[in-house]
Amino acid sequence: MPGKMIYYRYFLEGRPQTGRSSDGAAGLRAEEDAMKKEKQTEKTAHSIRFVLYILGKILACVAIFLLGIFAFKTAENSSQIYMLARDAFAKRTSVILQPINNDDTKLLEGIFTQEYLEKTHLDTQQTNASYIIQSYDLQTKVPIKVVFAWRNKMDIRVENLVQDISAKLDSSQLEINEVDKFIESGIYTLHMVKENGRWKVNDITLEEEITPPSVYPIPKVEKTEDVTIPEESVGVAQGD
Repeated sequence: MPGKMIYYRYFLEGRPQTGRSSDGAAGLRAEEDAMKKEKQTEKTAHSIRFVLYILGKILACVAIFLLGIFAFKTAENSSQIYMLARDAFAKRTSVILQPINNDDTKLLEGIFTQEYLEKTHLDTQQTNASYIIQSYDLQTKVPIKVVFAWRNKMDIRVENLVQDISAKLDSSQLEINEVDKFIESGIYTLHMVKENGRWKVNDITLEEEITPPSVYPIPKVEKTEDVTIPEESVGVAQGD
């Protein structure tokens, strides 16, 4: 009987002790699970931060690459506009002053649009065909303009002076067509367009005419006076 009482007491007192031990293990497991979840969350957050870091670097590289292309195209456009303006006036002046047997005539198609050439007949005009231009002084002032990559049209004001034109009459010409001036000097507006990725001059407008500081005289045809022989002199000569 006392043994049963001791066992019963042990049994009654032991169950709560066993229950408290189970609660502690469950709490430990819950704490371990929480720590695992926290570590997993930290690991996931770290992975996300790493991916965002790599993505940011890639986007930065792409942005720098695109910015480099934009800067290159802008510099290329600006350079082409500057050189085109100078070439346009150089070749235009050349073919106007020397329209016959001028190799620069073949280069006009690469500088001017077909519309401009058909309108002005720059490649076929014969304005100064009666003269032989020996030399001239060309001064072209072109401002430096920033032309962004997306532009396909551009207007630019240019000062172009042609002075000290040394010329003589072409004696091989059957008919001499005199001119009052060989070519205009002044401030022009160049209207440029982009055709098939290449800039060309589509029109030239004279905004203000300027008289060059140094101008040589234009050769003129010497006029000869007709000599009339008196009839008396002619008769005497016949009588003799």
